[in-house]
Amino acid sequence: MEKKTVVIGILMLIIISLIFLIFSGKGKADAALKALSEQRIEFARSTEIIERQLSAVQKYNQELEADSIELERIIDELTAGSTKTEEYISEYGGINHDFAEFLRQAEVTD
Repeated sequence: MEKKTVVIGILMLIIISLIFLIFSGKGKADAALKALSEQRIEFARSTEIIERQLSAVQKYNQELEADSIELERIIDELTAGSTKTEEYISEYGGINHDFAEFLRQAEVTD
């Protein structure tokens, strides 16, 4: 009988230990689940903030692209105007040269 009593005592200790471990582990699992839930909520908030910032950056990028296109158009117009001005200056130089030649010839004949 002593062996049976010792075995039963050991089994009861094992069962009590297992029950204790299960219930103490449940509290830890609940705490871990709560922490995970809080992290998920924070992640959702962070994601929302990042998406708003991304949207703002994309809008700003579109504005920059529009400004860049407008600047290219202005530069093209200035370049075209510069080319026209160069043509006018060249033509003016030719007219001045012709006029100077005309004056020289007029002096020679006088």
